[in-house]
Amino acid sequence: MPNRDPKDWTLKGSNDGVQWTVLDTRTNEEFASRKLTKTYSFTNNTAYKFYKFDLVTKGGTQIQLSEMKLIGQDAAPKTYTNYRRELDIQDAMARVSYTMDGVNYKREYFLSYPDKAMVMRLTTDNNHPLSFDVRMTGAQPSHSVAVPRQ
Repeated sequence: MPNRDPKDWTLKGSNDGVQWTVLDTRTNEEFASRKLTKTYSFTNNTAYKFYKFDLVTKGGTQIQLSEMKLIGQDAAPKTYTNYRRELDIQDAMARVSYTMDGVNYKREYFLSYPDKAMVMRLTTDNNHPLSFDVRMTGAQPSHSVAVPRQ
């Protein structure tokens, strides 16, 4: 359903969870078909403790997003240790943590259908910088499109 597709979004970073810095903004995005993968790239040279992704729909009451990947500068597979996945149904939280190249990474996800909210918190120890691409995939089969950096 195209009216459920994300239309506008902003990715922000913060070190205190109060003051936010805009890292990337997209407006009037179009998804030509279902299961469409689009890649959006930006550069971030500052380490942030928190990241926030604000979405706006095309006017519908629901947001349709089947997958989103945050990929760092070097997308080649790396060796990681201490990998752990958690799902807390009672609190609607999913967590993933691991260690790679001596840095501890943690991803936390919270979803609320009544509030139409999806919150992701990406953290590293020692304020190690995070830099990544955001990729979104729709719910139906199609093809990939790369969007040039702005």
